[in-house]
Amino acid sequence: MGNGWHARTLEALEFHAVRQTWIDHAQTPLGREAIAQREPTRDLTLAELRQEETAQARRLYDIDPPPGISNAKDVRSEVARAAIGGVLSPDELYKTFDTLKASRQLKERLGARRDDFSALWRYGQSLAAISALEKSIETAVSPSGEILDSASDDLARIRREQKRTAAKLTEQLSQLLGSAKWRDLLQEPIHTIRSGRHCVPVRADRRGQAKGIVHDYSASGSTLFIEPEEIVPLGNRLRELEGEEKEEIEAILYSLSRDVEAHAEAVRAGLEALAQLDLLFAAAQYAIDLRAIRPTLNDKGIWRIAQARHPLLDSASVVPVDIEVGRAFQALIITGPNTGGKTVCLKTIGLLTLMALCGLPVPAQDGAQIAVPGGIYADIGDEQSLQQSLSTFSGHIKHIAHYVDVAGANDLILLDEVGAGTDPSEGAALAKAILTRLAQKGARIIATSHYGELKAFAYQREGFQNAAMEFDMETLRPTYRLRLGAPGASHALPIAKRLGLDPNVVDAAMSLLGAQEADLQSMMRKLEEAQLTTERSQKELAEERRAVNELRAELERKIEQAEEARLKAREHAQAEIDAIVSQIRQEADQALKTLRAAPKESKETFEAETKIRNLDARLPQRPKKKSVKSDRPVEKGAKVRADGFPGIGTVIEMTKAGKAKVAFNKMTTELDISDLQVVEPVKATKVQVSASKVLRDRAFNTARELDLHGVRADEAEPQIDKFIDDCLAAGMSYARINHGKGAGILKKLVRERASHLSFVSKIESASFDDGGDGVSIVHFKKR
Repeated sequence: MGNGWHARTLEALEFHAVRQTWIDHAQTPLGREAIAQREPTRDLTLAELRQEETAQARRLYDIDPPPGISNAKDVRSEVARAAIGGVLSPDELYKTFDTLKASRQLKERLGARRDDFSALWRYGQSLAAISALEKSIETAVSPSGEILDSASDDLARIRREQKRTAAKLTEQLSQLLGSAKWRDLLQEPIHTIRSGRHCVPVRADRRGQAKGIVHDYSASGSTLFIEPEEIVPLGNRLRELEGEEKEEIEAILYSLSRDVEAHAEAVRAGLEALAQLDLLFAAAQYAIDLRAIRPTLNDKGIWRIAQARHPLLDSASVVPVDIEVGRAFQALIITGPNTGGKTVCLKTIGLLTLMALCGLPVPAQDGAQIAVPGGIYADIGDEQSLQQSLSTFSGHIKHIAHYVDVAGANDLILLDEVGAGTDPSEGAALAKAILTRLAQKGARIIATSHYGELKAFAYQREGFQNAAMEFDMETLRPTYRLRLGAPGASHALPIAKRLGLDPNVVDAAMSLLGAQEADLQSMMRKLEEAQLTTERSQKELAEERRAVNELRAELERKIEQAEEARLKAREHAQAEIDAIVSQIRQEADQALKTLRAAPKESKETFEAETKIRNLDARLPQRPKKKSVKSDRPVEKGAKVRADGFPGIGTVIEMTKAGKAKVAFNKMTTELDISDLQVVEPVKATKVQVSASKVLRDRAFNTARELDLHGVRADEAEPQIDKFIDDCLAAGMSYARINHGKGAGILKKLVRERASHLSFVSKIESASFDDGGDGVSIVHFKKR
């Protein structure tokens, strides 16, 4: 691959296999070629644009899959030939038609959604949509490459005459074959075509008796194929018509080719756009197959990927890994047993990075962060150069030396078994020096090793971190999971013992390790076991927390459903009551009319009065609402709320005992004081104590939040009103009400009641981290 990407790295990471899978998802030769030419980018802006394009393509498949474009062909050479005056064949023209049709249909689909898929429309608007040319070719050429009669009026006329002439000729031949004149001259009563002419098989010994033109002989010479003179004029006319047909077809092909020439630039631009769209659709389909996600890209040299999966391994069997570098540390040293998955980790992060730079989503958990590096350099595997007679160690060092020279800040360096292949002490020392130099240059490094010295080195060196491939001590098998923060033991001796090596030999090997090394191995194993226990506990705790949250959400949902059902039932009952009241009013009106019309003390008067008195008994009794007692006195000027009246009213007059005259907007009514709830008392003219002290005391005694979880709507109303009043009286600038999300009934109730209060400035949801739509913040006006 060009553009400076290290070819050996791409080969070591098997990027070609990822690219081939991507190509296999393409529908057209144009798309496959575009994918083959797509290179990873070093530009963050371009990488993000590519990811956005793929994301839009994937979203399009989710909501409105685009029309198939597999019929589109690579007609660049045909268009180029037409552009310089060449004439296209019927097959070439029909390929062009297929491509134009696919382009137009795709353009129409994208055009209808251009506002939602602007990144795709950037290509879609360049697609060729040349309906006139498309129709001309479709009218003239069949899918099998034949020129249709509908191609031109002249062609249709010529072919009609051909059919009539051929029919006449066939009829005359049939008559000749049945005539006495020709019957005895023929080998058999049939006719055939020779040199494009209609002939009959005449016996050679009867040649002199047959009048006509000889066009052929049989191999034995016993048969002559003669065109009878009676049909020669018709045969001649057929040949003339064939010539006319050929000329007309050539004229049609020439005309259509000139039409292609006239639109050559538009077609060429459309082919380029079609190739890019096919590339994006293939990327979307590949992402769907991989269950991949869109990563967050950065130019800070930070990789943080959870549940990363190698894209070329079976997703059902591959073990995801959590891997990071560049944020809290610059270099990651992975240790652990052989075949434990260390090399797969290196390839996974390298491949996922290359995929992201090409615009492909990556198989990982949402929230994956991937840096856009200036270069990726990998030394993986046991390659050696036979041509240069280099050993394994020499081959690795040759490549690593190049990496040390060219590596820059935020470049990704992947080293498998760094320093291996030589004396362990020298190899470990060399590995530390190489890693130190790469870190000094600002590179991001992930290296695997078996060297114990590198484990200690990662602990001691700032910017370095240990990681271990997990190993199950009970089964003595690797789990292929990566754990950050601790080195991994090689577990060579336990594995050897499990595989059947004489225990005495294993014990002897353990004694040869030396006390310090044995203690270190034991310490690492114990640390590994402790971390596994902690991780299992954390996982169990997370599962319990998830179950509790699901249960709480289910309970809230059921409460909301019950509340919604209760409200619907109340609305239904109210509708029935209203219907009864309406009927009673109609009967009352009729009774009053009867009273007015009848003389006093008549029978009709008595019956009407009795009917009116009985109407009240028929009225459905509304349940009495519990009055909400207020500790504030109802007095002239107080702001009050009353059931059945919208908004806040003002007491304008205290009337007879237990009554108050209240103004609600333009309506004034007299109500019982017990039915009123004071929401804003009359401002005091005298202050006996410090106002600020009162506010501080009230604020101290006022709850900071009202929690309505599990509360029904009718129970919530007085609580909401009282809480808002208390917050206002306490001098607080806002009231926080936690109503939960659910079906939104309580949220709607809170917003409606608060919006009618004159002292409320605005109502908004809490921030996402603070409860989001499940919490309403009611802000008060400054006073």
